[in-house]
Amino acid sequence: MTDSSNILLIAVDGGGTGCRAAIGTCSQGMIARAEGGRANFASDPELAIRNILAVVTLAAQNAGIAEAAIPAALNGAYAHLGLAGVMTPQDSARVASALPYACAIVTDDRQTAVAGALAGEDGALLSIGTGTIVAANTAEGFRSVSGWGFHVSDQASGAWLGRAALVQVLLCHDGIEGHTPPLTRALFAQFGGEDPNAIVAFSMSAKAGDYATLAPEIIAHAQAGDPWGRKIMAIGADYLSRALAQVGFRSGGSLVPHRRRWPILRRVFAAGSVDRPHPLARHRARRGLPPRQIECGQHTGDCAMMITEFLTPENWLKRNGGPLYIQLRRRLHEGVDLGLLKAGSSLPPEREIAAITDLSRVTVRKAIQALADDGIVVQKQGSGSFVASSAPQIEQSLSRLTSFSEDMSRRGMASSSVWLERGVFMPSPDEVMALALSPDASVSRIARLRTADNKPMAIERASLSTQMLPNPLLVETSLYEVLGQAGLRPTRALQKISAINLDEADATLLDVAPGMAGLRIERTSYLPDGRVVEFTKSIYRGDAYNFVVELRLAKE
Repeated sequence: MTDSSNILLIAVDGGGTGCRAAIGTCSQGMIARAEGGRANFASDPELAIRNILAVVTLAAQNAGIAEAAIPAALNGAYAHLGLAGVMTPQDSARVASALPYACAIVTDDRQTAVAGALAGEDGALLSIGTGTIVAANTAEGFRSVSGWGFHVSDQASGAWLGRAALVQVLLCHDGIEGHTPPLTRALFAQFGGEDPNAIVAFSMSAKAGDYATLAPEIIAHAQAGDPWGRKIMAIGADYLSRALAQVGFRSGGSLVPHRRRWPILRRVFAAGSVDRPHPLARHRARRGLPPRQIECGQHTGDCAMMITEFLTPENWLKRNGGPLYIQLRRRLHEGVDLGLLKAGSSLPPEREIAAITDLSRVTVRKAIQALADDGIVVQKQGSGSFVASSAPQIEQSLSRLTSFSEDMSRRGMASSSVWLERGVFMPSPDEVMALALSPDASVSRIARLRTADNKPMAIERASLSTQMLPNPLLVETSLYEVLGQAGLRPTRALQKISAINLDEADATLLDVAPGMAGLRIERTSYLPDGRVVEFTKSIYRGDAYNFVVELRLAKE
């Protein structure tokens, strides 16, 4: 008899901008998840099904299932899919029949969103993304309004905002209404300037997700005080207020402002309570490396309390444990090894350590100097002491076009990847321009954390037209190897390098302190005939890379 507690469970949330999948079991809860391309069934049924299959496969890879074992594992899985655009039993049956799972239940995304957000409790849900869902669980049952699709509903959604904005841009172009700089002119500029035909051409094939890409610009300008932006946001807010009243919501009731990215997981994984492991944690576990027990790099708030507790002498200082400065040095080194003190983060000031440990500042200074002598910390005059980088130092030439895998192999280092995203998506405005795409084109994206000898080194986010890379799942190690097999390996590239301070999300992936210096590189690569192959945005650790370029004196 099959142990039902270990049957693979799959949850999929599909919408007009992207889809998300999670994999787990009743005994373990959620094990892994992944993100992929758009999966609105009404907009493009075949694309939705392809992206669902791709994102579930990626989630299985992230769960650590061996490549060869994935088909068999998924064939025995039970799945629940909440998809935008599934309106009839025939729609559900069509999706379910195209999936290889042992059992697949397919519903629209309204009920699954409510189930995931409210977990069976009474309350109201306001879900605003590419589309709009306003729904509630009450004693009388489930009730929803809106969510009937972009063409006839979904007021206040990202798609609604985008289409309304383009209508306004054309009214301004015709002189019926005046421009409200900078919003309408900024939107016009995204379509090549003052040519309204570009907007018309876009509208002939644009789907809800395409219009929704304009929403962030509208919201940002509204927040900055743009009159038209504020007006359209007020219209949307009024609609949402009336819709909430229609499902029975009253002031003081339980309203969930639905910003969660995984809305149906609490329903599907109700039997488990395991949190999703971080991609880097899975990477370390697969290679037999110890987990990072403490994730912190700045000495404020909760982190300061963690450091204080970690250095409290009752937890480590021993009367017969040897010289005090040696014991303190050992304790601080443990903090580095555990990740409490991350590469690039500063040690607390000597006076703070002395106050916490009840040791003299002379003893503290001697312990820190010992760490500096061993290369564990770096002392900077006037700034303090900082945890030194543990990453290998890479000297990278800017005159050679190679892949990360090739670079590391040439240095005798083992390269590997932790997948962050892989699928087919609608292109962003940056991708449309960089890859010279038509408005109705799709783009393949691969995003991964690149490591060398198990040390996080860089985050790569590559975009390619589906003509160049029809199936992103083909990329397992080297993107350039896959392109080379198709005769599409780039021969030249343009790169733009800029200095940045790493934000919290990127710093966490790279296992360094937030705010640490990093390098951002944008690369556009070309074929010999001038066609664009890839557009890549990469984030490199500033403490691990030195970029080198050879310069020659120009001939007079």
